Amino acid sequence: VGLCLGEEGERAKALRKALAIFRKQRKVLSDRWRSMITRCCGAFPGMPPEVVWAIAEKAQQMEVAAGEVFVKEGDEDEDLILIEEGIAIVEKTVANGDRPSTVEIGQLGATAIIGDIALIGASLPRAASVRAGNATEILRIPAGALSKVLRRFPGALQGITSRLKEAGNFLMMKLPVRYDVVNSLELFEDADVS
Repeated sequence: VGLCLGEEGERAKALRKALAIFRKQRKVLSDRWRSMITRCCGAFPGMPPEVVWAIAEKAQQMEVAAGEVFVKEGDEDEDLILIEEGIAIVEKTVANGDRPSTVEIGQLGATAIIGDIALIGASLPRAASVRAGNATEILRIPAGALSKVLRRFPGALQGITSRLKEAGNFLMMKLPVRYDVVNSLELFEDADVS
C-alpha cells in the first residue's frame, strides 16, 4: 500500500479507497468497543477489566424500537441483557377475573441488567416481559458465552453478588403472593385459603 500512495494508477486508487474505508470502519468499531466496555464496567462494578473485556467481546449490540417486547414472560431464554440507553418497562401477566391482564411492575434505565438471576444457574423461565418504553439500546450477552467467560475467570461473580441479591428481593416484593394468585382464580373464589 505504501508504494501505491504516490501513484495514480487504478490499483493505487483502489488501495487508497480501501484504506479510507478501513480507517472509517476502524473508528466506528473503536467507538463501539469503547462504549461497550464503559457500559459493561458500569454494570459489573468490581470486575477486573480483563473479565469485562471478555464479556464485551461476546455481547451483541441491538437497537429496540419503542413498544417492542425484547424479553417475553415464560421464555426459556437465559441470555443476560444490559440496557445501554433508554427506558424499559417490566410487565407481569396476572389473572383479572376470567382473563389475564398485564400489569407494569417497574421501569429500568441505563446499566440495568435483565436476566441476572440466570447467573445462579436456576434455569427458570423469564418471570416477566420487558418492552422498550422508548428507542432503547441493549447489549445481549449469550448465556453460553457468558458461562465460558465465567469458567475462564472463576470468582468473577463476586463483583455482582449484591446485584443478584437485589434482583431476588425485587422479585419477592413485586410478584404476587400465593394468597393473591389463588384468590384471583374463579375456581377458588368461595374457598378460604388464608
